[in-house]
Amino acid sequence: MEHSIQHVLIANPESRRVEFFQDALVRLGYPEANVVAYSDLIDSPMTMLRGIDRDAVVRIDSPGENSTVERKLIALGAEEARRDGCHWIDAASAMKLDEDRGRIRYLRQWYFGFSKLLHQIQLELPNDCVYYNHPEDILLMFDKPRSQALLNSINVSTATSAGPFVCFKDIIQWMQQNQWKRVFIKPAHSSSASGVVALTCNVEQLRAVTAVETEFVGREARYYNNLNLTTYTDSSEIEDLINYLCRDGVQVEQWLPKVHQDGRNIDLRIVVINGRACHTVVRTSRSPITNLHLGNRRGHLESFIEFVGAEKWTEIRETACRAASSVPRSLYVGVDVLVQPRTFQPVVLELNAFGDLLPRVKFDGRDVWESQILKLSPHLVVQRA
Repeated sequence: MEHSIQHVLIANPESRRVEFFQDALVRLGYPEANVVAYSDLIDSPMTMLRGIDRDAVVRIDSPGENSTVERKLIALGAEEARRDGCHWIDAASAMKLDEDRGRIRYLRQWYFGFSKLLHQIQLELPNDCVYYNHPEDILLMFDKPRSQALLNSINVSTATSAGPFVCFKDIIQWMQQNQWKRVFIKPAHSSSASGVVALTCNVEQLRAVTAVETEFVGREARYYNNLNLTTYTDSSEIEDLINYLCRDGVQVEQWLPKVHQDGRNIDLRIVVINGRACHTVVRTSRSPITNLHLGNRRGHLESFIEFVGAEKWTEIRETACRAASSVPRSLYVGVDVLVQPRTFQPVVLELNAFGDLLPRVKFDGRDVWESQILKLSPHLVVQRA
């Protein structure tokens, strides 16, 4: 059966996310989506969004993993970054940045550029368009301090945070004064474990575990996201890294222990679709950072449910749904949930605007993209009480 709904997909065309979404549309009998490339959209939003149906269904996907788009978003955020007073670069210089894959740079300025672009999308698209995830919700989920404050306001349990901090020494002083031995330091505006540092501060030694790799060009330290974890023990290296991250703003959270199963740390990525906890991945690791793209492995969901028990599993799923309700204009949210040892109490770690990249994971016989498409049409606007 053919459907006449117009789907618009804002994405990087080369991304495998596009392939997954297009394939799901075709399987369900819809025409393929009209793909609007981020690079073209940044250059000419009015032209690229002209002619879109008033009742089109719009999916805004991740702009990541494209160096040209990264440079353009940094350039787009230059003026706001200058006014903000954060570490910044002018627009012309941003466009001349080297194509340096994985390098961590100008994260706050990138966020300002992404914010400006999403606001332009809202202005140019017809008001009757239906979004998979609303631009304002996406921006909220990319702002860790703001999204955590919102979760706390609706009584969703999160890791205790502190700050803001402007440098490494302030963080260490606060940890010592409050007897915090271990924290997670996360860039305020990032995803996929980019720049995340698990820091331990003992009397004898500092220890930082992170996916950030340091490279030196002359005396300049450059920081890159890596697919392998690195452990730093040199205090000066740790201080330099964290000072670098602090320039763009960080979220400092108390390091909570995670439940163990078969000798591995475990947490969960739960995709909540239209208020229902659906596709779930158990993430397991021998390190404190469990993201699967870092070489960690998926656990067995059925085994985990048996381990925590049916009652706690229900509580975990309900917690994820309550967290997702904080962004009510979004059809789907990837919710990261930590489960505490012994009590199995759930704690929400993060909300992920693009946290649905779960190939080969099915729920009720459908993959994540099919499930989203079937829940959203021009006649179904996402609303929750």
